[in-house]
Amino acid sequence: MSEKKYFAYLSFILGLMYAVPFGIIFIPMMKNYQINNVEHFLFIMFNIILSLLCGPMIMLFIKFYRGKNFYTILDAIINLCFFRNIPKAIELCNASLEQLKNTNPQSKFQEKQIKENTKICYYGLMVCYAKLRDNQTAQKYLEKYLEFIPDKNREKTRNYLYKIYPLDKIFPEESYEKKVVKTGIKVLIITVIFSCLFCLFRSYFYPYPRIAIVAETDNIQTANEIQELIGQDVETIRIKDGVKYQIAIFDESLDVVQRKSIELADSHLFDENISLRSNSAYIYKHIKRAEKEMSKYFSKAISKLEPVKSSKVEITIGKCSFKAKKCDPSFANIEINAFENADKENITRIVQNLLLGTVPNLSKENIKIKFNLKNDCKNDVCKTCPTPYPISLTHYYELAREYYQIGNFEKARQLLLEADKRNHTYKTSIESLDKMQKLNNAIEKNPKDYNLYIQRGDLKNIPEWSMFSLEQNITSDFYGAIKDYEKALELNPKADSVYAKLAFAYTECGYQKCKGCKLEKDKNDYIKAVQNYEKALKYSYNKGDIHELDYMYSQLGEIYAIHLNAPQKAIEYYSKISDIYAEQEQKIPYPDGFFKTYSNYPIKAISLANLYAQIGDYDKAIDLLDDTITKSKSNDTIQEANNLKFLYLWKSKQYKKSLKQADNCSVWLCKLIGIVF
Repeated sequence: MSEKKYFAYLSFILGLMYAVPFGIIFIPMMKNYQINNVEHFLFIMFNIILSLLCGPMIMLFIKFYRGKNFYTILDAIINLCFFRNIPKAIELCNASLEQLKNTNPQSKFQEKQIKENTKICYYGLMVCYAKLRDNQTAQKYLEKYLEFIPDKNREKTRNYLYKIYPLDKIFPEESYEKKVVKTGIKVLIITVIFSCLFCLFRSYFYPYPRIAIVAETDNIQTANEIQELIGQDVETIRIKDGVKYQIAIFDESLDVVQRKSIELADSHLFDENISLRSNSAYIYKHIKRAEKEMSKYFSKAISKLEPVKSSKVEITIGKCSFKAKKCDPSFANIEINAFENADKENITRIVQNLLLGTVPNLSKENIKIKFNLKNDCKNDVCKTCPTPYPISLTHYYELAREYYQIGNFEKARQLLLEADKRNHTYKTSIESLDKMQKLNNAIEKNPKDYNLYIQRGDLKNIPEWSMFSLEQNITSDFYGAIKDYEKALELNPKADSVYAKLAFAYTECGYQKCKGCKLEKDKNDYIKAVQNYEKALKYSYNKGDIHELDYMYSQLGEIYAIHLNAPQKAIEYYSKISDIYAEQEQKIPYPDGFFKTYSNYPIKAISLANLYAQIGDYDKAIDLLDDTITKSKSNDTIQEANNLKFLYLWKSKQYKKSLKQADNCSVWLCKLIGIVF
């Protein structure tokens, strides 16, 4: 085997020897962190990379310290100690001795290397023959090994080796079955010991259960609301313990449990009927340990509040007298380091809610909180310091939306007002909610007024979330908008302004088919959107409204290009955009060059080139790409156009031009073709 192959082979073996125990110990621990499948896969890949890196590092050190001749000796050691292949180990040791005899040392360091390597070879041969019960040969190599030991230590070394390998005694040959049984017993004992140590280690560092109880209450409705609040992004379960309902988080880390406890303690749901659980102490007969664990738990939990920098908690659990059936009061001393703009009253309320339901015999009077407020901001008017509220306001908004959907407008308004006090981005939803309630009352009084249905449809025909705005629209409901618009058309078929709105609702409605998920849209929704846009085009064309026509042509082109996979129809509608400006003798309000076709949402020339390529018109596609390369100011766009030009020239069988274009292509395969040809 060559030196490079030997290096790679031994690096892999050593890396594997490192990775296996590493994986056995640490991979099961990853369950405590509740990582997803992608992160678990990345962790395993990281382990493999470590195994690949550790082996070469050890081999480089061996090459420097022991020389290249040690490769064969290392292979012999691996075969002897791990693979139990004694004949192979003997063969490799003898081969190493031959190599060492034929090696001429160039320096004193190399001379020392040869001496040490020869010594190891003799020792290895002695061990191999001792395991084969060939005591005579083992004695021979033992004597050769002892020649390298100083005289004063030689006899001591001999006696020590006799204890390990009794070469002066003759043992009967063991059968293969006995060897297997002995090896199996050894593996079993090691496995049991390792498992016990691992369980002790895991129970000490990870004492928290897979089911972590967050709160308990005796009200079934409150239990449902708690599950709705904390179950937004985690899996929750409910356990009935007598008359109490316990709400728990399943299989999550302690950090998640702490965060959910804080969210609940700060929510509008919390009252005297709810008690929180810390999951930090289970056996109160070990009071000192319980106090220590609970203090550590709450210190970390309180530190997760946004305005809090750090916290220190000291809990004293009151001892109980079973004879007198009384318990001493418990105490909690808390020191909180927070920013200057922290809301002390709000933080105090949250901390009290966290502690009262967990620490036995603790009252509000016995919770002493000391605040250390500091202004760490550099500017006088600091806009970057954390707000005094600890949890995400989306919980309030999501609950408000649920109440709105079941018709409880008052409850929804209360939640939105509470959220708007903390962050003024919910005014739009509050105003829309008030308008919706007024329209509902008006429609009850005048059910045949089609304008009321159009107005209510407009309130629903808006996206709930917008990338251009921080505010949300609680009344967003595209399916509800479709019903209102269709009712308006039923009452007044000449309400031509409804068709474009109805088409937009059909385009967007597929994303509300289930809570918390996005399903693929039904193709029929896009077909209905096209039908309504075409009806709207007739009325807009008669009015001569260029901007409306521009918008609807672009929307139809987009639907055909992206959603209905009809490139010819998409090109047809995109081409009509420039025609409507020519008919009205108006200048197109967009610069020529970067966009080849024009609309309120302009399509890039590259996208239009792709459509022409889909229908096989490569010449037209290449013309559009050339126009982009010439007039575009974006380097990324120019590079993308060059890559596509190479592809389309090749597909149109213009091979010579394609090979010339290969130099401008960024794809390595194109460049390779250009270099070869």
